[in-house]
Amino acid sequence: MENDYVNDWCRYHLNLGFDDIYIFDNNDEDYEPIESRIDKDILPKIHIIKVPGVHKDFQRVSYNKFINENYTKYDWYGFIDLDEFFVIKKFKTIKDFLSQKVFEKAEQIKFEWHLYGDNDEIKQNITIPIYERITKEVFPKYRGNHLSKPILRGKKKFRVTSHHYAKNLDRTNCYDVNIYGKYLNNTGKNVDKRYEDAYLAHYMTKTLDEFINQKFKRIEHNYDNATNLMSQEEPFKRFEYFFNINKPTSEKLGYIKKKLNVDFIELENNKYKMYEPSIIHWNGKPNAGDHFAVYLADKLKINKRSSIAIMGSILSLDLIKYAKYIWGCSATNGKIPIIKNLKHYYAVGGKKTLNILSKYGDVSKIVTCNPGLLASFLYKSQVQKKYKLCIISHWQDYDFLKDYNSTEVNVINMKTNDIESVLDKINECPLTISTSLHGIVFSHSYGIKSIKLNHERSNNKSIFKFEDYYTSINKEFRQVNSEEELKKIISSDEKLKELKESISIPSSLEIVKKQLEYLSVSPPVQNIFSNMKNIIGTFIKKEDSKIDSKKIKEWITHQLNSGFSDIFIFNTKESFKNIENTIDQKIMDKVHVFNILNENDDIQNEVVSYFKKYMNRYYKNVTFTDIDDKNINLKSTSEN
Repeated sequence: MENDYVNDWCRYHLNLGFDDIYIFDNNDEDYEPIESRIDKDILPKIHIIKVPGVHKDFQRVSYNKFINENYTKYDWYGFIDLDEFFVIKKFKTIKDFLSQKVFEKAEQIKFEWHLYGDNDEIKQNITIPIYERITKEVFPKYRGNHLSKPILRGKKKFRVTSHHYAKNLDRTNCYDVNIYGKYLNNTGKNVDKRYEDAYLAHYMTKTLDEFINQKFKRIEHNYDNATNLMSQEEPFKRFEYFFNINKPTSEKLGYIKKKLNVDFIELENNKYKMYEPSIIHWNGKPNAGDHFAVYLADKLKINKRSSIAIMGSILSLDLIKYAKYIWGCSATNGKIPIIKNLKHYYAVGGKKTLNILSKYGDVSKIVTCNPGLLASFLYKSQVQKKYKLCIISHWQDYDFLKDYNSTEVNVINMKTNDIESVLDKINECPLTISTSLHGIVFSHSYGIKSIKLNHERSNNKSIFKFEDYYTSINKEFRQVNSEEELKKIISSDEKLKELKESISIPSSLEIVKKQLEYLSVSPPVQNIFSNMKNIIGTFIKKEDSKIDSKKIKEWITHQLNSGFSDIFIFNTKESFKNIENTIDQKIMDKVHVFNILNENDDIQNEVVSYFKKYMNRYYKNVTFTDIDDKNINLKSTSEN
């Protein structure tokens, strides 16, 4: 990007009276040669030294190399960057300026920086030289403590210790003067005051469009694996520098978002803020419960750079600090959350967390739902029941729980990121006992009874998150209180039956309601529902004996061909609970299946009402009809 300015910069300084220009070119070898941008008539006076690759302290080393090789050739020499221009107001040339008697003793003449930003413009015609089009100074009364850069006397060898000044070889100070020849006593990189007759114009950022092109042109981002602020997304930190110099405006922020296709930056309290550009979750160890956050985002086609915290009791952990959206997390053992501004919250894990947040404002629009309840919507397991009981182990507990494995009891280790494998294993059981919260949540999502196991090693240290979750489903929290009790349950079919009958879990209708409620408050980021327009919904009823998978697929194809963007199917028939797995993968993103099994009442009106209440943000109009009805003259239509 600097190549765009090099010709103007060279011609300007040659016209000012400099005899030669040396450019230390740190561009990679495969980059456009800088000499290709310089006019041929001035090229003989431009000396380009190629220094590709990464070099420690590149500027200082380059300056000292120049001095060692050239200090006897010139009367004066200076070191500046391509965004800096010497300005001499009362003399025609730099030579006239330097020939003044006031500089007879000078070894180093310091030129104060005059700083320029974006000129309050987003974009300019860059064919016009920068010194003609950017005229508004920033910090006019305080120029960064009067920072300066020098012109050094030739014929004597100096040592550059900073790109702002040099010293004698014995590290004593040079004889420094200001632009009027006044001695400056040990001022280092600064000068004593503001000067107008001669200075160094420093175009710090240029316009926003130029800043973006310069800072991002050659950076390759691995956006799919963005992890934290200091790695793949480091370039976005540079906008802090830009807005420290230039006035922050919503127009500028919008331009950045559109040009770079990002959503994890904002202006807050008139300051630039960058959020963590990732799906934020605890990832210290492989853990199916926490990794479900990534799985959910992937299934819902949410951009992995959306800065959403989705799972876990992480609200008091540092990793939540840079989350823009919070969509299902819980307080950490009941502690005060790090983020207290409620505008960031869309859903939390339970009412206990919500109660903590209520101290900081109105929480009426924040939904309570553990995102793990969406498991049965996102993945339709096809396995059959295989065990009488499953013990689901938190990743820390597997070493002592694994001994309970048998032909009748399966111990599931949550220390994995293979979500679907865990969900399949859970679905092989009619009952689960779990030391993992998300083992319970996943079980509930599929209508499988589940209860917490307390054991001597944990002694309910993390009880808050379990109690918090149970408040969200309006069920009494209970637990198996010891390993001794667990052993009795495993060894006695009667006790196992008693336990199963005593456990109350959400009905499949309540689960679907929670799923819709959670989806209704998704943060304002692109997801699988974002492009819905006209949608159609239907019910597969238990009594629909004439309906088969072939007819369902024909109906889906017909409705999509008729112009509907998405299809919602609410299935109450056990034999069709995996119908989604038979649908063509090419259209799967347009077909959304919710299973509502084991319900005795007619639920159609209730579901339609709930759907329209919570999903209306996503569509323009919705139609509900029977699968037998292929006509567009449909039974229940509502516009949003």
